Amino acid sequence: GPRAKPKASGGGIAGRETCPWRRVCQDLLGSKDACLRAANACLQQGLSLIVDRTNYSLEQRAIWLDLARAHGSVCHCLVFDVTLQECCRRVAARKDHEGNLQGGGGSMVVTKLFSQLEAVAPSEGFHRVRVVRSTEDVASEAAAYGCCAAK
Repeated sequence: GPRAKPKASGGGIAGRETCPWRRVCQDLLGSKDACLRAANACLQQGLSLIVDRTNYSLEQRAIWLDLARAHGSVCHCLVFDVTLQECCRRVAARKDHEGNLQGGGGSMVVTKLFSQLEAVAPSEGFHRVRVVRSTEDVASEAAAYGCCAAK
């Protein structure tokens, strides 16, 4: 079936490739502008960060690439590749999601984002792109970045 890239699609990991890591999440901060301010502040402090945001288009991802470059940092991209049906199932089963994307109504949002997805292209300029499809992939990426394994 069709493939969707839920949660952090094209979202980047931008930073100086040293810990400590900071998470910048639009679900918590409320807007892209707030995320940009927080990300800029982290990079100014020399911190590495994870942008937890559904960046479904080249235009949306370019913002993070430009910010990383402005700070002399590289930007990585993790693409979460899950079928549209599986993504909708997961959203429907969620409880207490930070951005309140849960329950049956969440499928409408997921389907809309799926229709707007643009694949990550090599020409975008990410230093590293990885496609995550399984729990094993998540564990491998968490280990690569020196993070604790996801729940």
